[in-house]
Amino acid sequence: MSLTIEFLDGERSGEVLSFEDSVVTIAIGRDPERCQVVLPPDLRMVGREHCTINRVRGHYYMEMGADRRVTMNQDLMETSQVLESDSILQIG
Repeated sequence: MSLTIEFLDGERSGEVLSFEDSVVTIAIGRDPERCQVVLPPDLRMVGREHCTINRVRGHYYMEMGADRRVTMNQDLMETSQVLESDSILQIG
């Protein structure tokens, strides 16, 4: 099961990124050297490496530090939580 990320707003609105099953970890943040999903550098509410998505036994999990903020379908996520299919995430 591959993972698809679509930007819903901002300067990358409409852009779609796809990751094959062989990709185990996807970092999300402002640092283009450490992250596969890079958000604009002026979004200071997003960390340089804000969170990661990890593939474990066919499921994707979002992991982040306790001081990071990510919502899934408008609910604040825990520090480690399984991603539901067709989820809408808000980073920062």
